[in-house]
Amino acid sequence: GNLAVMIAHLMGASEVSIVGMDGHTFHPYKEVKAGDKPHHCYDENYQPFDKELCVKKDEITTGVLRDLSNYGIKLKILTPTVYKEFYEGF
Repeated sequence: GNLAVMIAHLMGASEVSIVGMDGHTFHPYKEVKAGDKPHHCYDENYQPFDKELCVKKDEITTGVLRDLSNYGIKLKILTPTVYKEFYEGF
């Protein structure tokens, strides 16, 4: 997703709106408990659940989103997300 934002910018997009950014993370709207399955829409075999790995991926994605924003790319996420500083909703 982050790469697509940069490509859109390089292709001339003045603003990038993002939907569905939370593909690999745990569910951001409830407390994660032992036995919970990850919220991962690309690979149903993503097991076992590893909260630390998901948190690390979220931190990396947040950092890249910040870098893109600091670079001057206007971006916003339209769907509910763990990346709250970029969430603007519909």
